[in-house]
Amino acid sequence: MNSELITKKIYEEHQDEFLEGCSSIEELSEMYGVDKIANVFCLILNPDYNNYDSLLTNLELDDNNPMTSCGYTDTNAGFIDNGEVARIGIFSLTTSIDELKNKLSDVLLGIHQIK
Repeated sequence: MNSELITKKIYEEHQDEFLEGCSSIEELSEMYGVDKIANVFCLILNPDYNNYDSLLTNLELDDNNPMTSCGYTDTNAGFIDNGEVARIGIFSLTTSIDELKNKLSDVLLGIHQIK
């Protein structure tokens, strides 16, 4: 199974955790103060990677299109032995999977586009 299918399965299995008690992505976005939703992704990340914190922070503080991180959960999808972390990333401007792969580099283990 490829990483996108694994990530989609993780999202579906843990949707309640990702949505933090909300009934939809839109409600979750509203809770985090996001007025406009262009794209939403489920991201599985390697927290043990050297630049994990800095790469994620750079994405969250991007001047042009910052990512709103929410819906944190620990996963054990088999990407790394000690397990991974997953989150929802919400963007107000259009963002591509390739762009996220480039920005997150080896921190990104799996990605699934929700919206």
